[in-house]
Amino acid sequence: MPLKKKAKECFLALDVGTEAVKALVFEKEQKCFILGSALEYFDDSRPFDNEKVILRVAEEAVGMSGKTPAGLLLTFPADILRSRVSFKSINRRKPEKIIQKKEEQGIHQFIFKETEKEVAESFARNYGIMPQDIQFVDFEILEIKIDGYNVPVLSGYSGENLEFRILATFLPKDYLNKFKKVIKNPHFKFQKIINPVKGLAGALEIASGIFLDVGGQVTQICLVRNGRIDMINEFRRGGEDFSLAISQALGMRSAEARYLKERYARGELTEETRKRIKEIMAPACREWLFGLKSKIKAVKGLLPSAFLLFGGGSQLPEIEELISEEENKIKLVYPKDFKNIVDGTHFINNPQYINVILLCYAPLETSHGAQWY
Repeated sequence: MPLKKKAKECFLALDVGTEAVKALVFEKEQKCFILGSALEYFDDSRPFDNEKVILRVAEEAVGMSGKTPAGLLLTFPADILRSRVSFKSINRRKPEKIIQKKEEQGIHQFIFKETEKEVAESFARNYGIMPQDIQFVDFEILEIKIDGYNVPVLSGYSGENLEFRILATFLPKDYLNKFKKVIKNPHFKFQKIINPVKGLAGALEIASGIFLDVGGQVTQICLVRNGRIDMINEFRRGGEDFSLAISQALGMRSAEARYLKERYARGELTEETRKRIKEIMAPACREWLFGLKSKIKAVKGLLPSAFLLFGGGSQLPEIEELISEEENKIKLVYPKDFKNIVDGTHFINNPQYINVILLCYAPLETSHGAQWY
């Protein structure tokens, strides 16, 4: 009797942004097949309905797919779910001894604990949130060196000085409590919380670049050099600032201003209207550029000249113009740029969906994940 073929498992990916929530249902083999999708903007006048919006979008994507997701992958805005790169080093007492698995595990636990302490204290100083109110959801070792030489793992090697590049991902504990109904939904098993930007360079097979996620209220920066993440940071400027400028100048409601901004970005307005919108948004654009430069100028070493933009606010021509003034190369990232994504819904067609698409690339298991749920 032939063996019964194992049924494909599908997963639900949720990107909860500041302006909108996006959902995908996908199957993952060698490629990711998108079976269902949904997007809905939050109503600024009804913030207490946000949880209902999230659940509604999830149910719509699941309904379109006709499948029952085996797990949920979740991400939040870049001013909520943050990642920081930390460097740690330790010296072994017996450098001639080969590192075994047990010692490797002990070293990992030590450096993760030290990283957690350092990042939490730094974040508390800068943002006023107490270290005990911060929840770490993932630690990832980006690079290991033994006595100055790169190694893939510790076990099997000897040496004295161990150096680590570690990516820590965290968010406020009280924010998690707002999403208990989503995370503990009986219809699908919660899998993990992910900062998707960390996987973008690998998914696009790009060794160096500055990746900018222009979200609703915040822009996230991911600096990648020589195939390694050197920095992830963010600043509080995004698409909503441009919409707000239009809303205040023209006396429009926020939803109407956002729609006008999107039409402007698509080049659908008359020349006269386009010039007027450009003038209105100019101050907000200058503030956005100042925020970007203030974060980048703190980075040591030569910066890549390639900027890769995505997110809901990335399609504004002013963003490209401001960055290209410094003779940088600009590229908008679209869903079609991903080789291993097959969109069966035919709705995933603009840079606003990149973060939720990146959740499809996330490994479903991690040895360094912080189990909090």
